[in-house]
This record gives sequence, C-alpha cells and structure tokens, in this order.
Amino acid sequence: MTGNITFSGAQTVDGRDISAMVRAKIKVGSYVGNSADDRNIDIGIDLTTKTNVHIWIGGNGLWAVAERPELAQGDLTKIGAAAFSNNCIQSLTATGFQVGVNQTVNQDTYTYWYIVIYEEP
Repeated sequence: MTGNITFSGAQTVDGRDISAMVRAKIKVGSYVGNSADDRNIDIGIDLTTKTNVHIWIGGNGLWAVAERPELAQGDLTKIGAAAFSNNCIQSLTATGFQVGVNQTVNQDTYTYWYIVIYEEP
C-alpha cells in the first residue's frame, strides 16, 4: 500500500493560521527487507529538495520505530527512545531514502512500513 496526502485549501480554520500544516505532505508505503547495505527505497519523491523531512519506519515484528530527524548527521537514526544508531536510515535520495543493514529497517523477508512527512520549499 502506498499513498500521498496533500493538505491544501484555506489558510485558516476557525480563525487559526494553519499555513504550516497546509504545506505538509505525507507519503506512506511499505517494502520487503533484503539485508543489503545501501539499499535505496524508491518512493517517487526527491527528498533531497524538501524541507522538514521526517521518516518513520516500523516492522520486523519489533515495532521499534526508526526515525530520521532532519538534523541527523551521516547515517545516524533514532531508534525509539534509545540513542542514535547507524546503518538504519542512511540518507535522503533523489527518489526517496536509503537504508542500511540494521534489522530494525532491513532484515531479509520482513515487511516494513514507512511514513514520510515533508514540506515543499
């Protein structure tokens, strides 16, 4: 399952400014892990040109959510409430994002679900 949600329309709701929310876009989908390092997940969006990009990945029966905050450096990813880990969400790409070999995001034959929230610049 994949999909896009785009917020558009009025800039105010009940007199409140929601212009930041209007710019937000969401992409959801899934992929099956293959345990290969530097694996590109193609979501059809150039995330290198977007702002306020947040990616959440869950699956592998662990239901630990991997999050790549926009300010993460290198291939570091936040795993739940734990410290940053490497080889998870490694980078943003011209077609989506790249994952490493960490089983939280890419174990062979396991299905993973992602949510990507971003803004157009």
